[in-house]
Amino acid sequence: PNLESFNSLIKNYRPDYIGTRLHAGIRSLQYKNRALIIGIDNRALEMARDINLDISERGNLAKISSFIDNYFPSQITIPIKEINEWKHQFKIVSPPI
Repeated sequence: PNLESFNSLIKNYRPDYIGTRLHAGIRSLQYKNRALIIGIDNRALEMARDINLDISERGNLAKISSFIDNYFPSQITIPIKEINEWKHQFKIVSPPI
């Protein structure tokens, strides 16, 4: 019912997360649990492409079953260089005096 309860669950029982809640899956990954996000909107699909997030399209029971029955370690890749370039565009540059 709340974040504290969810954190306790994923920390103490270490379950795999399979569900539609993107942020819950990411939180589970932060606790070193496996997570498979069921993509119901564009956000999860885009993140999967950008950072190698494990997702399944809704209704793809073969992929979900394969995730449950097999061990696939998460291999998230964060594009740090691209993130820094994106952030740099917002820096205020003072004009020369």
